[in-house]
Amino acid sequence: MAPDQQMKKVAHNAIERRYRTNLNDRIQALRSVVPTLQDAAATEADEKKLNKATILRCATEYILDLKHANIICSQENEHLQQLIASQPGGDLILAQFLTQKQQYQALEAARMAQERQAQQERERMERKRILKERAAQRAALARLFMPNGEPKRRRSCRRKRNSSKNDTEDLQSSRALMALFGLCLTHPLTQTSHSVNFNLAFDWWHLRKPVLTFSILPLPMVY
Repeated sequence: MAPDQQMKKVAHNAIERRYRTNLNDRIQALRSVVPTLQDAAATEADEKKLNKATILRCATEYILDLKHANIICSQENEHLQQLIASQPGGDLILAQFLTQKQQYQALEAARMAQERQAQQERERMERKRILKERAAQRAALARLFMPNGEPKRRRSCRRKRNSSKNDTEDLQSSRALMALFGLCLTHPLTQTSHSVNFNLAFDWWHLRKPVLTFSILPLPMVY
């Protein structure tokens, strides 16, 4: 298997493992609040795990029971309020009760909002920690499966662009020097009593640019 394919397979397995872990944590939290699931887990002789369909079915039944019980409690509460209001002085007592109820509901809403904010902050910190762990895992996998043992760096594209730019500049410099070379050959000075020595060298290892040097020497006089 190629290193890239093996790296993708390992990353896919890590994602699947995180998905299963998250799902199992949510199922465990659901089992902890549903009494039917708690009783089923406690009475299991062979300690088998409940399947997800059974867990969802018990949770749905529990939610429906709570909804029905809430409707019954609301109806009984209305009957009791009507009974209290029909008694002498019951209106004052009922008004005080409703005021206290509203205060309690406001405090409860503030408490729940604070708990939600704290939960969101914990989830944010957990996501941040998971992202750091994933970045460290990707770097470790890259070092493990790359041929040279080092992960690919993003500066490679920038280096390629700089290299191509330097090559273009070198080509332009070479053309300019060759044009100068031809101009010197056709100059009247080179066709009379002087000799021109040219030396065209390419310093590719250090300057990566062609260097043209020339000298003008007088020809020996013939008597």
